[in-house]
Amino acid sequence: MTFLQRKQKLIDRLEETFDEDILDRIEEIFNEQDGVKAESPYVEDGVLHFSPELKGRIDLALEQMRSGQTYTEEEMDQFFDEWLGKEEE
Repeated sequence: MTFLQRKQKLIDRLEETFDEDILDRIEEIFNEQDGVKAESPYVEDGVLHFSPELKGRIDLALEQMRSGQTYTEEEMDQFFDEWLGKEEE
């Protein structure tokens, strides 16, 4: 199979896919090749898009929230006070 045939076959498959994860991975490869850092979200046609890395982080945080792996504001204040070496008043 020639280079052009392979390229056309991939284009055909790309046009037929509706899997956003595949599109994200392909976009990531192209961004890496072009030296584009795609960490920041961007808006296109009124839709907020995230890089696969950032989307993974968000998904993990949501799962942690669902499973109760969270801290109250008071607990976080206490952690920061201890970290900063502040004594309780």
